[in-house]
Amino acid sequence: MKYINLIIVVGIILMFNSCTQNKCANGVNGQFKNLNGLDGCNFVIELENNEILIPTNLEEFNIEVLDGASVSLTYALQEDVMGICMAGYIVKIECIELK
Repeated sequence: MKYINLIIVVGIILMFNSCTQNKCANGVNGQFKNLNGLDGCNFVIELENNEILIPTNLEEFNIEVLDGASVSLTYALQEDVMGICMAGYIVKIECIELK
């Protein structure tokens, strides 16, 4: 009985620790920026190095997009895709989370 209680306690500790880990390992930091004022643009992500990313698949993620919200993300450049918004690089987001 003692060992069962120990296993339960260890399991609970591991469960809570896994909830606080960064989902996007090795991600870059940025923030949402609303560029609706530019033709063909909507929300983009501005990285800490001032590069602008234009995501093609943001709707695939359960994330609230708010102007100025900080995020951590991983992405892949979409060199074979063209867009109307000429503000930055077109990317496919692999992982994104609010900070």
